[in-house]
Amino acid sequence: WGIDAVQSRDVWDVNRDAGVDAGAPTGAGIKVCIIDSGYYAGHSDLMDPATGMSQVDNDWMHDGLGHGSHVAGTISALNNDFGVVGVTPGTISYHIVKIFANDGSWTSASDLTAAIYNCRDNGADIISMSLGGSSSNRKEQRAFDSVYASGILQVAAAGNEQLETPGALSYPASYSSVISVAAVDSNLNIADFSLQNNAVELAAPGVSVLSSVP
Repeated sequence: WGIDAVQSRDVWDVNRDAGVDAGAPTGAGIKVCIIDSGYYAGHSDLMDPATGMSQVDNDWMHDGLGHGSHVAGTISALNNDFGVVGVTPGTISYHIVKIFANDGSWTSASDLTAAIYNCRDNGADIISMSLGGSSSNRKEQRAFDSVYASGILQVAAAGNEQLETPGALSYPASYSSVISVAAVDSNLNIADFSLQNNAVELAAPGVSVLSSVP
């Protein structure tokens, strides 16, 4: 449901024949850096070119949690005869920074500032971060401001703590140089868990979204 909720097929499948229209604009030439739990390159819906690195082990293409691969499919799963399709199907390239261990834990080796610099140094146009925490950090904020000033769009989840801490700020989403994205369901209602604060700039599908996992 999310593909049509964000009107992506109005860009590449106007006649709704389930194919990419000739001459339609695509994400070709765009590199998205996903900072998450890794990338399962063996998935039949994830054939986009990818580079990567891991802060927590030696294998960024092993995604024990599955979340990073889920994000990748949401962005650009191939438009084939099975599985799901991405917002911009099978056209972009990825750079992956594995920052979570395979059990989803944040380890002592995890370093978000180093991660965004690695994205920048590997040619990212967009950085995607489905992560966050309650504490801001001036050094980290300066890093995000610097990367944004270099022309890279940074996007992060607004946070899932609305039921526990209503209206709280989550970072990096709440830095001014990062787009904060809240979650809506298939009726376009705000998800009850999604943080609502003055840093939120967009809302997007975030409930019962099917995507690619290992």
